[in-house]
Amino acid sequence: MMRRVAFAAVGGAGWLGGQNYLRNLVRVLRLHGALRIEAVVFAGTDADGLGLQAFCAEAGIECVASPDFDGNSLRRRAVRTLATGHDAVSQGHFQAAKVDAVFEAGSYLGWRSAIPIISWYPDFQHRHLPAMFQARDRWLRDRLLQVRMAGPRLFMLSSHAAEADCLRFFPAAKGRTIAVPFAVLPPAGPDPDPGEVLSSHGIERAYVFLPNQFWRHKNHAVVIEALQLLKRQGCPVQVVASGLQRDMRDPSHFPALEKMIAAAGLDDSFRMLGVIPYADLTTLMGNAAAVLNPSLFEGWSTTVEESRAMGVPLLLSDIAVHREQMRDSADYFVPHDAEALAALLSRYPPDQPRPDDARRRDGAREAQLERLTAFAERFIEATDRAITGHSR
Repeated sequence: MMRRVAFAAVGGAGWLGGQNYLRNLVRVLRLHGALRIEAVVFAGTDADGLGLQAFCAEAGIECVASPDFDGNSLRRRAVRTLATGHDAVSQGHFQAAKVDAVFEAGSYLGWRSAIPIISWYPDFQHRHLPAMFQARDRWLRDRLLQVRMAGPRLFMLSSHAAEADCLRFFPAAKGRTIAVPFAVLPPAGPDPDPGEVLSSHGIERAYVFLPNQFWRHKNHAVVIEALQLLKRQGCPVQVVASGLQRDMRDPSHFPALEKMIAAAGLDDSFRMLGVIPYADLTTLMGNAAAVLNPSLFEGWSTTVEESRAMGVPLLLSDIAVHREQMRDSADYFVPHDAEALAALLSRYPPDQPRPDDARRRDGAREAQLERLTAFAERFIEATDRAITGHSR
């Protein structure tokens, strides 16, 4: 049976991972679940909404545009939604589009919605790393989840580890959770010329790529410490890092990292590119000697998914989700152990030849197709469960 599912913007400019998750999800469903799921994206008319509209037009995905889905409009309706139990404005748009279910992520759609809800929650970082959140933020996150528990929605988690956390911290979710680990599609359009991309970023030798936002839990400090150790040993490994250079929870974090790099004389060994076009990011990833993710916590790592889709070797912090994703197919280090990370990085000296990106991708293609199919099938299962549960 064909199901029409509504998707609205996730995150905005402050959470690139949320934006990328939504865009990847609807593309995967179009290509691998088109016989059973029809995605309908609801976009605002602000800057984020216009970007989402352009994406839908390019990807051939149905899009409904309205200022009612601007970030400010959604925030203004939040208190009324909480009080009345439903977002009447959004619900009106969904009903007019004849959707069967709604994917709830960044916004809150109420505790008595007339339309079945699949409520995505990526992780419980605030419970595992409470020191990285203000007490008010931790309280708000828990309160929002408790409010959502009151409604007849299915909770979709990005990993089995996150599902276990949800059931441990919020027992009321029992019987209403599903783990849907995601897989990523390769970027649409022709591949850029690797030489031109590398040259445009001033990269002239072999490098390890670290494509994470510069947030405190992403643990860039241990990489700087490891590079310091390697410099003392006369092993000048180069790490190239992309990502948003601002931590909204801790504005002092990125300046502190800059000071660490300058004090250690690592400006050439730890190259920071900032936010770069996605096509550049995938080119840098595919041509890296290895990809590094030192994060202290993840819900399900996009960095890992993109890398293994290209067959790139992975150097990962030894946390539960990384083990769930890669099992024994990566090299691991204890997150705060700079010596262990230095030993792994030393395997990738700057004079080694550039890898054959096309050959890597060919080798990874079959396994990636299986993951994409499983992702779509699992989301279809979540949709069916949400609809069945709502009708009881």
